[in-house]
Amino acid sequence: MAKTIIEVAKEILERKKEALNPNKMYHIANEMGLTKELNLNGKTPWASFGAGIYMDIKENSDSIFEVVATKPMLIKLKNQVINLEAQMEKNSEIKESKTFYNERDLHQLLTRFAFVNDNFKAYTKTIYHESSKKSQKGVDKWLYPDMVGVSFEYRNYQKELNKFIGKFNFLPIKIYAFEIKKHLSVGNFREYYF
Repeated sequence: MAKTIIEVAKEILERKKEALNPNKMYHIANEMGLTKELNLNGKTPWASFGAGIYMDIKENSDSIFEVVATKPMLIKLKNQVINLEAQMEKNSEIKESKTFYNERDLHQLLTRFAFVNDNFKAYTKTIYHESSKKSQKGVDKWLYPDMVGVSFEYRNYQKELNKFIGKFNFLPIKIYAFEIKKHLSVGNFREYYF
């Protein structure tokens, strides 16, 4: 017989013996293989799981669940004794890593790579194209690279060779232009490449 959302949530809370967020409950249930019985076929099954618990608390006066914290929302069983302060302290120690970043955040990484890598050994400079004089919107979309770099090949030459090169009116340098993208896929690769 298939279990309900309430039965699965109760089982998770009894096993974990702590207050949990409904989304976390869903992911634990999913790892245990309990979500297959629920038939949550939508795009966001964890939201449907959470909604089932929220509705039980809101509409059912004799609900087995109790809300113990609102931000983040933590739910426990009514008859369950937990140390909420210790749990909140433990949760506050865990800091989530930054998952959102801009292309500009990658400039320091590329600068370090271009300077250390033997193929480049280049000094880089970020181009702030937002402050440039632009014509019509979108006309100069690809006019400016994100970063430029220069490599002075003669910097490691011996003094005699540098004197000899100086007589020819040119210095052996390489110039690089970098266009940074934080995500490449098959759909946008052609646009970014050309």
